[in-house]
Amino acid sequence: MKLYLDNSFLNRPFDNLDIAINRLEAEILFWILDLVRERKIVLVNSAVIEYENSLNPFPERKFFVEEILKLAKIYQNINEKIYLDAKRLINRFKVKNLDALHLETAQYEKLTFLLLAIII
Repeated sequence: MKLYLDNSFLNRPFDNLDIAINRLEAEILFWILDLVRERKIVLVNSAVIEYENSLNPFPERKFFVEEILKLAKIYQNINEKIYLDAKRLINRFKVKNLDALHLETAQYEKLTFLLLAIII
């Protein structure tokens, strides 16, 4: 099983855990990381995740995500197909640039699951 986690999901443990959905997503993240370490899930990293994480103004969050990404067994760079397909998503559905790149990277990798955090 291949899994791709977006940056909002990867940063969830730093959000307000008094909000039930944030706490649940943080718990799910740690459960997923256990499964990755047990080799039951293959974590996918990408140039998009790394770029977005590089913009994070909080050093502790940035470091946390970098450590998680070290567990990834697959790395996907942006290629022409991903770029063009993302551009189509942006134009047709008005998806944000980075979100479109995340979605198309996941599609290109033929992932089993893509987890995106709900922003509250």
